[in-house]
Amino acid sequence: MRIIVFQGQSQYDVLRDLSRLTAEGFREWGHEVFLCDMKIWNNTDYLDLVRDFKPDFTIGNNPVCYFYNDRLHYEVTGVPHLVRIGDSPYYHIKDRSLRDPDHPLVHSLVSETTFHQQMDEIGVSNYTRVKSFCASNVFGESPQSYRPYPIVFFGSISSPDEIIDSVRKNFTGQLQKLILEFMTIIPEWMDDNQIFLPQPINQVFANFINMEKLIAPETRVDFIKKVYPFIDRYYRNYTRSRALERFAQSGLPMFVFGNDYTRAMLGKYQNVRVLPPVPYRECLEIYAKSKFVLNITPMFFYAHERVSQSMMNGAVLCSSLMPDLIEEIPELLEAAVFYTWGNIGEVTEVVGQLLNNESQRLELAERGQQLAKQYFTPRAYTGEVLNTYHNIFKAKESW
Repeated sequence: MRIIVFQGQSQYDVLRDLSRLTAEGFREWGHEVFLCDMKIWNNTDYLDLVRDFKPDFTIGNNPVCYFYNDRLHYEVTGVPHLVRIGDSPYYHIKDRSLRDPDHPLVHSLVSETTFHQQMDEIGVSNYTRVKSFCASNVFGESPQSYRPYPIVFFGSISSPDEIIDSVRKNFTGQLQKLILEFMTIIPEWMDDNQIFLPQPINQVFANFINMEKLIAPETRVDFIKKVYPFIDRYYRNYTRSRALERFAQSGLPMFVFGNDYTRAMLGKYQNVRVLPPVPYRECLEIYAKSKFVLNITPMFFYAHERVSQSMMNGAVLCSSLMPDLIEEIPELLEAAVFYTWGNIGEVTEVVGQLLNNESQRLELAERGQQLAKQYFTPRAYTGEVLNTYHNIFKAKESW
């Protein structure tokens, strides 16, 4: 079989690296793959590639595509296209290759369980849940016992106050009031309940405003698409900034790779070194030289690349709770450290103890790496993708 993997022009190196890993995974199954770097190959080139290479299907991360006037690449070529959705469908549905997400030649791949729920809410039927996701050991099987980075965190942060200001600029009247009130209640709710939000942020917001009574059914999806970027960014950045500061306050030695806002927020802590962001490949190399990788993604319940990549590269994962992933792989509770909103202080004590007990830390890291090799390899991920292709598109050919 022949497959074209789109490598998009994303500002995020992680997506381009994921395309490379995906191509490697297909090759492990014995298929011929062309990694189509969209920074190099334009839409005219692409038609030549399809004519000469004759792919069975194409795949891209998020809705990258080629346009031909108002037609999409799969409409012109007739080649089935798979779309791996790496962020909320509210950001991507009706966009580019997902302009018509139920087009017979397009099919979405969803790992994160909350995105699965959102696809149902939006009314998309052409999608499949893919449980695996790609990770690779950046140094191969070379041992990396020397790990000079005690705890690392990667990720830039926006000021929650600036996001509140953007709501004031972009909304008026009763809707502005509801969004601002909702943003006020999120921290209060987490402080009262001592946990992160137990539902996707759009569902929490819909319940808060009593959307079933307030918004007509035919306009609810467009309404949430309009509001979602603001409430999602606020929750992401509020939890990330507050959780990161709590870890800093613990006195644990940390290396944080982030933006100017992160530097201003953490600059007063002598135990924290704040450094500029680095390319994704360098990020993975630092994972492989770190004892702990800190992950703060409470909006994800199942899948985030930092989870798989940190464990695959031999660091101990310290992550916000991933309830659906733990339900799928219960052994993770014995291979990583998880926290929620109310027990960060206790978890920092556990991390401190493990930093001082190398044998226990190494045991935890080894368990995590073994689980990553079992569940998070390019081969495992692409195996699920291949099954989806055969189940969806090859089955249609036999109808």
